[in-house]
Amino acid sequence: MKKLLFGAIAAVVLAQPAMAQDSENLDVWKRNKGITLSYITHQSLKDTESLIPFQYDCKAGFSFSTGTTYLWPRSAGWAGNRLKVGVDARWFDISYVKYKKYPKVNGVQIEDWMVDPDSDFDYDYDYDYGYDYDDEEFDTDNLDTQQLHLGVGIGPAIAFVPFSSANSALRFLRVNLYGHFNPSASAVLFKNHKGDTEASWAFVAAYDFGMNFQWKYFTLGFEGRWGKAKYKSIISEDEEDWEYNEYTDEVSYNSDKKRSFKNSSFRISLGFRF
Repeated sequence: MKKLLFGAIAAVVLAQPAMAQDSENLDVWKRNKGITLSYITHQSLKDTESLIPFQYDCKAGFSFSTGTTYLWPRSAGWAGNRLKVGVDARWFDISYVKYKKYPKVNGVQIEDWMVDPDSDFDYDYDYDYGYDYDDEEFDTDNLDTQQLHLGVGIGPAIAFVPFSSANSALRFLRVNLYGHFNPSASAVLFKNHKGDTEASWAFVAAYDFGMNFQWKYFTLGFEGRWGKAKYKSIISEDEEDWEYNEYTDEVSYNSDKKRSFKNSSFRISLGFRF
């Protein structure tokens, strides 16, 4: 009886270092909640139905998001505790972009509405801008384009810890890959050369793919995002968007006007995990 008792005690004592080691190894999978701040290095706003192919490129943009990653298995990962898969959820995702004053037309960046005739710009378009450059109301300082996105996201995630068994701080290095479906509300605000304002909004089914490098409480990552939608005008001071009824002598706003825009963006992010 005494031999059995001493044997059980010895087994428990000898198992303590192994249990402690397993607990330390599982620490590399902790800290899956957090916030992410991103700088949008590039985002384009392209009108896909315009007679003239044009797009605006961003001057500056920022985003903020919060989320949680759920990984499986809950115990040690596969491949020697190096690999787990799961779902990444973004509970809140907001981004803002201010675009350059002048768009690209047919792939050529316009620096002013008066284009250099020696440039590669192609004038061969059967389209009337309707702008009177001698009109005192024409003021390029009024030109402004901005965009705001607000939504959530969900999608698959893969986490890889290449040095999970290392006896150093290097074992906390983790690589996270993810993709999201991002249902979001988007608003675009324009101001033309006369200072007239037009605001449009749309529900955008956007998608993203990205990766980040995580070390304990911090992440550094990269992400690309794409989306397309028909934007419905909600505010307009442009005379072209108002209709006059000669029979009732009334002026009404054409709220059914829609424009199709396509977004693509790239961002660099810094995250904090807890």
